[in-house]
Amino acid sequence: MYYRMNVNDPWEEFHVPSGNESATFTNYSPMTVVGGNGDDTIGVFGGWADVVADDFDTISGGGNDWFSADGGNDLLYGGTGNDSLFGGNDDDSLFGGTGHDSLFGGDGRDFLYGDEGNDTLSGSNGNDVLYGGPGDNVYYGGAGDDTMWHDVLSESSGTMLAYGEAGNDLIIGLLGDDTIYGGDGDDYLATFAMSGQDDGKDSLSGEAGNDTLLGYLGDDSLYGGADEDSLSGGDGHDSLSGGDGNDTLDGGDGNDTLDGGDDADVLYGGYGVDSLSGGAGNDTFYGSHGNDSLYGGLGDDSLYGSDGADLVYGGDGNDTLQADPGGTDTLYGDDGDDRIVGHVDPDMIFGGNGNDAILSYHGNDTIDGGEGDDYIHAGAGDDNLTGDAGNDDIQGAEGRDQIFGGAGEDTLNGGDDNDSIIGGAGNDRLYGEAGDDILQAIDGNDLLEGGDGNDFVYGGADADTLYGGGDNDYLSGDAGQDSLSGGAGNDQLFGGADADTLSGDAGNDTLAGDDGHDQLYGEGNADSLSGGEGNDTLDGGNDSDTLEGAEGDDWLIGGLGNDSLTGGAGDDMLIGGRFFDTIAGGTDTLSGGDGNDGYFIDDITDVVIESADPSGGNDWLYAFSINVDLNNYIGIENAGVQGNGLQAIGNAANNMLQGYGEGVVLTGNAGDDTLELHNTNVTAAAYGGEGNDTLTGEGANDSLFGGAGNDDVRGGEGDDTLHGDDGDDLLMGFQGNDLLYGGAGNDTLGGREGTDTLDGGAGNDDYYVLNAQTQVVEGADAGRDRVFSETVSLVASRYANVEVFTLSGSLNLNITGGAGDDRMIGNAGNNRLTGGLGRDNMTGGAGDDVFVFRNKGQIDRDVISDFGAGDSIDLSAFMDGGSFIGGRAFSGKADQVRYDRADGLLQGDVNGDGKVDWTIKITNDARLNADDFLF
Repeated sequence: MYYRMNVNDPWEEFHVPSGNESATFTNYSPMTVVGGNGDDTIGVFGGWADVVADDFDTISGGGNDWFSADGGNDLLYGGTGNDSLFGGNDDDSLFGGTGHDSLFGGDGRDFLYGDEGNDTLSGSNGNDVLYGGPGDNVYYGGAGDDTMWHDVLSESSGTMLAYGEAGNDLIIGLLGDDTIYGGDGDDYLATFAMSGQDDGKDSLSGEAGNDTLLGYLGDDSLYGGADEDSLSGGDGHDSLSGGDGNDTLDGGDGNDTLDGGDDADVLYGGYGVDSLSGGAGNDTFYGSHGNDSLYGGLGDDSLYGSDGADLVYGGDGNDTLQADPGGTDTLYGDDGDDRIVGHVDPDMIFGGNGNDAILSYHGNDTIDGGEGDDYIHAGAGDDNLTGDAGNDDIQGAEGRDQIFGGAGEDTLNGGDDNDSIIGGAGNDRLYGEAGDDILQAIDGNDLLEGGDGNDFVYGGADADTLYGGGDNDYLSGDAGQDSLSGGAGNDQLFGGADADTLSGDAGNDTLAGDDGHDQLYGEGNADSLSGGEGNDTLDGGNDSDTLEGAEGDDWLIGGLGNDSLTGGAGDDMLIGGRFFDTIAGGTDTLSGGDGNDGYFIDDITDVVIESADPSGGNDWLYAFSINVDLNNYIGIENAGVQGNGLQAIGNAANNMLQGYGEGVVLTGNAGDDTLELHNTNVTAAAYGGEGNDTLTGEGANDSLFGGAGNDDVRGGEGDDTLHGDDGDDLLMGFQGNDLLYGGAGNDTLGGREGTDTLDGGAGNDDYYVLNAQTQVVEGADAGRDRVFSETVSLVASRYANVEVFTLSGSLNLNITGGAGDDRMIGNAGNNRLTGGLGRDNMTGGAGDDVFVFRNKGQIDRDVISDFGAGDSIDLSAFMDGGSFIGGRAFSGKADQVRYDRADGLLQGDVNGDGKVDWTIKITNDARLNADDFLF
């Protein structure tokens, strides 16, 4: 049934009967209309002009109602059922009640409350407040600055679909998976949950305007849209997209995905494993905690990795990238002139295209500057640094770094510790600094400095400059016209191909020119120079140097010091300089100059120029396969020959002659000469001639003749024959079964190992015996001769015509006298000295010595010179059972021994006739008692 009423009295209340009724009220207002329990349709309209604007109507009902208030501040209650409420003009309040309601505020500042059920709330014009209540609700803010929220007190999990539309709206979703669109205007969109609740997976879109979006709990999706927005994901794994405008995005906790979109955005990853992408514009990124991925995109971006193992990618533009402690970060600058900063952890940094500046702190970092003119400073740690294409400046600092410059003109500095540096293509500058470094140039005219430490420096192709620096360095120029300087230390320099310049500087250096016309300068200390192929110039500089020209027409200059110069193949010029020089060439002109020079010749056409002035030095001439007669070389004192059957002849000077080979013969002639035979299994001979000469054999059966003068002749290995000849000579056989002939003069002969025969000849000779097989042959009345030993006992009968026998050392050795007047001297051991025929003189020396007398007939007033404590006199051989009576006279009893300390006479009565049968003289005022005798 339909009702139409014209109301004349205000504040009237109308009740519509129960049932599906329709009613229209016009004219007066305010009024109260109660719909009843049916599905009612009720409208309240002003109708006449005198209806005032601030009147308000109240409409309520049950069932599925349709209420329309028109003008005035109306209050509509839908009650139960699925209601449709229209507020009309002015500031209305609409309450849907239970059921699936549709509320339309109309014009004015309306308040819409959906209550329970799946409601649709539409604010329309005006600054409206829309509150959905429990259920899956849809909100339309319409024009005006609207406020919308959902499900504050209920624990229902209903959803919210909200459209802010025009105006600066405040929209808050709560429980459930909400979808919110801000629309035009500066909107504030948020989701929220009470303590212990979950607000679901929400989707917030700011659309046009400077919007603020807050995700709170749950895995939310936030889109800022146009203009300058602020997005915060809160907890959960969120997706944030700023869209156009200068946006601020904060992922919050959880593994978030952030996309700044166009313009200059600020992105915060928050806790969790986040992915941040700036898009176009000059963006700023903060990775925060977790293993984050930051992508700058277009524009000049600033990206900060923070804690965790972050991936930071600058993209296009001049970007700033910075790692943070707490993880191993990977940073890519990509295109543009980027500034990249690593941190204390081992980072991986790639500059990409552009002129980049890359810094890192502690940690073993890997850095690749990429294309462009890059600056890389790695800091402490064992770093791997690559400049790639472009003119790069790379500093390794402390740690064992590996540096590769790549293409371009690079400056590479290893810093402290043991570094490996490779220049690559281009004119590079490589500095090893402290540590044992390896420097390698590739193409280009490069400069390489090893610095302190034992460095390996390789020049590579083209014309390079190499400096070793301090300590012991290895330098190799390789191809190109290189300049090498060793610096301090004992260096090795190798020029390589082409015409190189090598300077050893301080230290004992080794220089090798190799191919090309090289210049080698040893400078200070004892250097070794080798020119190699080409026409080289070698200058030894100060100290004792070794120079070898090798192939080519070379100039060799010894300089100061005792130098050795060898020309090698080609027509060489050898100049020794001052002091002792050794010079050798091919078919060469050899000039030693002042000093002690050495010449090596292998051809009779070699010319040796040496000063005849005695102050010109003590010079050597070494010949290979040719004989040498020093009488044919002015100013040469010494010679050596090498080859079979060669001969070296000395001159009037004091010569040293050396022979190497089979059948070599050395002849000293006048002067105090030294002759040395060096051979192993063949015979050779040496003749000292006049003067006090020194002759030495070696491994073969040598024949050595000292000649006139006091000579020193030593046989060495082999069965040698040694002749001292005239003069007081020293002959030593050493190994082998040697024959030693002292000749005239007071000679000293020593047999040592082997069965040697020693013949001193005329004069007072000394023999040194080391084994019992040594035989001494001494002529009668050929002088007063002596035998010495520290290893074997001496028996006079083996050494005929020798008068003195002496022991040395501390072994317990014995001496047995012969038929003559023997002089016996013991050593520091316990010796037995046994007299024989003749008047013997015995000295025991230190130790407990025994003086033995075998019969009274051999005692011819013998002498004991040093009887002391511990010594004994053995008379047991002919006075068995004898007695010592001190200084008393003989009593007529046999085998009595008396001693008179005053005159030192020790006497014995063998047969008891009271007469002296034998006498021994003790010369050291010794005290004797019965314990000193052996009977």
